[in-house]
Amino acid sequence: MATRNPLGAEEVSDDAAIGASVADPERFAEIFHRHWEEIHRYVYRRLGPEDAEDVSAEVFTVAFRSRARYTWRVRTRGRGCTASRPI
Repeated sequence: MATRNPLGAEEVSDDAAIGASVADPERFAEIFHRHWEEIHRYVYRRLGPEDAEDVSAEVFTVAFRSRARYTWRVRTRGRGCTASRPI
C-alpha cells in the first residue's frame, strides 16, 4: 500500500520498491534511504565507529545484488511472530 511522505510524494512499500528495482536498479535507492539510519545505528552499537560505515554499506550491497531473489515471508511461532527477508 502506498502512502504519502512529508514532501507529498507517493511512498511505496519495501516489497514494491525492491520489485521495481529489478527492472530499474535506481529504485533501490528508496530502500537505502528508508533504512540506512536504522541499520547503521544497529551496526554502530554492535561493532563501533570504525567498522559501522563499511559493514552498513555491505548490507546494502548484498541486498542490492540479491534483490531478484527477495521474498517476504512471515512465520508465527507460539505467541510471537518473526519476519524473514532472505537477502
